[in-house]
Amino acid sequence: MRIRRIFVLNREELAEPEIQKVLLGQYRDDIDIRIVYRDELPATGDAIGRDTNSSFDFALYDDRVATDVFAHPGKYYGRKTGHPVEVAKYRHLYDLIEHSAHAVCEEGDRIAPSAGAMPLAS
Repeated sequence: MRIRRIFVLNREELAEPEIQKVLLGQYRDDIDIRIVYRDELPATGDAIGRDTNSSFDFALYDDRVATDVFAHPGKYYGRKTGHPVEVAKYRHLYDLIEHSAHAVCEEGDRIAPSAGAMPLAS
């Protein structure tokens, strides 16, 4: 089993030291990381019933469980669901994000999109 993480960010954020630290650490731990820029994501809010300006901070586990972090602070940190219809929505959102994601490589002490990298879907 291999973990894949796709980081959704603005182009300027890729240069931030804290973001680079997280990306480098995970890349060096052999986690398959990809990046996708917010401006490359399709406008899908109406199609999937989700605000595309959200944090995109969610996870899927074996396509059976989804967890999502709430963008706004409150009593609860997020939600967990195993309901097949809800999990399918997250799977669809993940597929849309993955389609626009770029492979990365390590260049010195930073992570950058791979040379000539086109968005990947696998």
